[in-house]
Amino acid sequence: MLNDSLVKKLSQSVKLFAGLSHEDIREFIANCRKLEAGPGEIVIRQGLEGSEMYIIVAGLLEVVRETTLDMQVLAALEPGEVFGELAILDQQPRSATVRAVSPCILLAFDRSALIRIPLVAPKLYRNVALILSQRLRETNALLSITLTPKPENEASARPVMRKR
Repeated sequence: MLNDSLVKKLSQSVKLFAGLSHEDIREFIANCRKLEAGPGEIVIRQGLEGSEMYIIVAGLLEVVRETTLDMQVLAALEPGEVFGELAILDQQPRSATVRAVSPCILLAFDRSALIRIPLVAPKLYRNVALILSQRLRETNALLSITLTPKPENEASARPVMRKR
């Protein structure tokens, strides 16, 4: 069972838990499975189907977008962050690969568990929407910088990896 100090810490550090009561968080976590990943281990792979989202309890991960030409690191992820949340909303293939940079402890939550927590689910959907909205704004800002024409005499610079 989760102790009160851990639930309090999670409620303050995990954006997905914003506005949830300690009881809501306990109920959510009771429907998660603990997952450990070592450095270099792939947690989700771009293009594959998935039904789980993950909360980072400990460790560092990176989000990588693979193309036919190369791989580009899009973001670094830290404890308290969520990834794979699109799988809760749709049944589309994963849009990126996420791999561990250091030893990680994750909580995996499957879309099918939402029916077991009907009073918490609407709050989770709201928070997922807020997280995705923030990411979309960050992406739009990055694209506007990247797509802004540079004067011919200015050296072209690659976008810098962002931290969510």
